[in-house]
Amino acid sequence: MRRVGTCPRSRCRSPHLLVRAFVHLYTPQMHFVFLDEFGHIGPFVSRNHAAYRTSPVFGLAGYLIPDHQVRSFNTWFFKLKERLFKTEAEAAGKVLGAWEKKGSEYFTKGTIYKRKRPAFSLISQIRRHEGRIFYYGIEKFRTPARSSPDGLYSHILSKAILRLGSYFNLVGDDFIVILDEHQSRTSLLESALKTMYGIDRDQLSRLVQPPFQVESHLYDTIQAADWLATIIGTIWTYRTRPREFSDRQWAEKFFADKISQTSVHSTLRMARVARAPRLPLEGA
Repeated sequence: MRRVGTCPRSRCRSPHLLVRAFVHLYTPQMHFVFLDEFGHIGPFVSRNHAAYRTSPVFGLAGYLIPDHQVRSFNTWFFKLKERLFKTEAEAAGKVLGAWEKKGSEYFTKGTIYKRKRPAFSLISQIRRHEGRIFYYGIEKFRTPARSSPDGLYSHILSKAILRLGSYFNLVGDDFIVILDEHQSRTSLLESALKTMYGIDRDQLSRLVQPPFQVESHLYDTIQAADWLATIIGTIWTYRTRPREFSDRQWAEKFFADKISQTSVHSTLRMARVARAPRLPLEGA
């Protein structure tokens, strides 16, 4: 007869195994965060201005993905490039693995109806690889005389890192940030270090090391972030100045909902000034 409180040998579990299983379940994952710029870092006055007319927004956008999914996602994106651009790369005398197609060149009003499916696939594959989209940016409001491109980039990078830190503190995972290479690499690294070890250092306890930069044409993972940044920047360009940039409506129409459903801890801070009411979508 079996004693009360005991169990058959075949169904017993060692306390040590249970403890190890518990620890395994709660071991933090490592995430890679790939980011690229969107909008334009220079001043903006209006679309009709002679010099300052490129974009009313600036920020960083891309995606975060667990380390064990990076290789698979990278392979998928390379195969997508191979299907779409192999002939173009060969005609340019380039090896596909060291060649890129910028999102700003690929996604335009005139081509989006033919090219929206690769973007849909990109967003879906990020979800399929346990990833999420992330972005942070602002609507620019300073006059040209008061604008500082390097200062703006440092500010955006600092805020983006802090928002990522807040997210990864919540989920209990560690992360590394990888950026597209910037000409002011040293000063931006110093700014990131101040953020990482400054007054908000507790918020960044999950950040493994300061962000590092890579050459985008050599890294498909950053090229994927560039495509997302193009789409996100176009959405917010249209949202902030819908009358001036009505030709960017395609990004809102086709991608806004998908981006919203896939993004985490993301926002664009709009200037505190009165704006014209948002325009309805064509065909809505």
